[in-house]
Amino acid sequence: MALDPTDAKAVEAALGTFLAAHLGQPSVRFAESPEPVLHGWDTYIYMFRLDGAAGAVADEWAQPLVLRIYADPEQWTRAETETAIQRFVAGRGIPAPRPLALVDAAAPFGLPFMIMERLPGRTMVHHIGFNPIRASRTFAAMAAFHARLHRLPVDGWPFPGDAPLVDRQLALLRDDADRLDVHDADEALLWLEQHKQAVIPEESSLCHGDFHPLNVLVDAGAQMSAVDWGLAMVGDRHCDVANTLAVVRLVPAASLGRVQRIITSVLRRWMAARYLASYRALLPLDEARLRYWETFQAVRWWIAFSIFVDQGSGAAGLKAESTRYIRPEHVAVFRRRFEKLARE
Repeated sequence: MALDPTDAKAVEAALGTFLAAHLGQPSVRFAESPEPVLHGWDTYIYMFRLDGAAGAVADEWAQPLVLRIYADPEQWTRAETETAIQRFVAGRGIPAPRPLALVDAAAPFGLPFMIMERLPGRTMVHHIGFNPIRASRTFAAMAAFHARLHRLPVDGWPFPGDAPLVDRQLALLRDDADRLDVHDADEALLWLEQHKQAVIPEESSLCHGDFHPLNVLVDAGAQMSAVDWGLAMVGDRHCDVANTLAVVRLVPAASLGRVQRIITSVLRRWMAARYLASYRALLPLDEARLRYWETFQAVRWWIAFSIFVDQGSGAAGLKAESTRYIRPEHVAVFRRRFEKLARE
C-alpha cells in the first residue's frame, strides 16, 4: 500500500529509513527536514538536506536535495525517462538537477521516486514578485536561456526519435483521446493531421517540453536553471516555443497566491510578447511553423483539460489535487484558441 505522499512526517520517516539503507549508515539525520513544494501536477516534491557533519554522509548527499515522488505507481517509465534526460542535459552544461537515486514503486513509498540535486534560486514567478522592471529583464533572460537550450547539440540523445516530432506528438494525442474516450476534438486532430506538412521536414533541437516560469529557477546572481524535464524531446524547437506561449498566455495559474494571479492575468500577453521578441532576437522563427505548433498546443491543452474536467486528474496519472481548479470554461478557452488559429 502506498504511503500518503502529502504526509510530511510520514515522508520524512520513510525517507530516513531508505537513505540509511541506501548509504550504508545505521541512521541518517536531517539538517533540513523534508519541506513540501506546492506546485507540480504529477509529482509530490520535497526539499531536504542531510546532516553531513563529521563526514556522516558523502559530500554529494550533504548538499541541498530534492525528493520527487511520482503520483502513480505506473509512472516508473516516466521516472526512468526523466532521470536519463536530466543526466544527458546536465552532462552538456545546461543547469539541470543531477539525479542521485531512482527507485521503483516497491518501497518505501509504494510509488516511484527520484532524489536529485537541489538547484539554487526560486521560481521565476517568485523572483519577479510585483516588479514590472524585473519582469521585463527576467522574461528576456528566460528567452535567452531557452535559445541556449535549443542550440545544444543533440548527438547522444538517449531515446529513439526517427519520426518527425509532429508525427510522434500527434500519435500521443490520438492515443490519449482514444484511450480515455475523449472525442470532442476529433475534427481538430484531423485538421492537425491534414496540415502537418507545415512542420516537415524539421531541424532537430533539444526541447524542454514544459518550459515556463514555474519550471525556471533564478538564483541570487540572476542565473537561470530549469527543472521538470519529464516531457523533454528532440525535434522542432517551434513546438517548444509554442507551448511556452500557451502556458504564459492561457494556462490557469492557480498555484499562485491571489494577488499574483491577478497581476499575472493582467500582464500575461505582455509577458508572452516580451519573451517572444527576445527569443526572435537570438534565433529566427518561421511564422508558418510557429502558427502550426500554436494550433497544435491549443488542441493538446483542450484535450488535457477535457480529461481533467470529465474524468479527473487520476485518469491522466496526475495528483488528485493538481487539477481541481480546471473548469469547463478553461476547456473552452483552448477550443476557441484552436478555432481562431485554424481560421487564420
